[in-house]
Amino acid sequence: MSNASNQLSTIIILSMVLYLASCIEQGSAVPQGQPEVPAAKIAIVVKQEEPITTTATENPIIEVCGESPSLKPGVPGSPGNLIESRINPNGQSELAHAMRVMLKELMENRDRLTKGEKASSASIAIHGKIRCAWPTVESMRGGAYEPMARQYLGEVVRYNSSVKGKAEHNRLVDACITCHKHTCDGPTIAIDAARVSIND
Repeated sequence: MSNASNQLSTIIILSMVLYLASCIEQGSAVPQGQPEVPAAKIAIVVKQEEPITTTATENPIIEVCGESPSLKPGVPGSPGNLIESRINPNGQSELAHAMRVMLKELMENRDRLTKGEKASSASIAIHGKIRCAWPTVESMRGGAYEPMARQYLGEVVRYNSSVKGKAEHNRLVDACITCHKHTCDGPTIAIDAARVSIND
């Protein structure tokens, strides 16, 4: 396109903007017979949209450990600093401890539902820890671990927003078992015991 054409396009655009501005100021854009809207109430706003950012607190799945979880040396349950345990005389890892607390929570909800009481929400602070807690064997945190952990925590979020009935509780138990079958299937029998009978 030539310079003359560019200049002509610029003149046309500026003329249109000035014409619209004069219509707004003088009210000539208001059709005859219609009530005149004060100029102050007519505005053309051009604003660049700001990018939407999601903070950790807006996403429960990453709330506890952040977007890229890492293991912190020296914390209770880390190598050389195992947590005392009545079950394991050698002590337990940070992840094993967190999972025993999670299982205790599932068992308590099983008992509540069996009695006809309302189940409680699953603690994101506890369940969310699985993404950044030291495992018993560090190789457990292989390539499938993080996706599986996020998938499981998605089930936790779904459970917390549900009616928390027997079916929802059992679905969360199933999610635990599914995750363990892909990482460490030893505890699956104990986890299965947290299931509640639908017919009771």
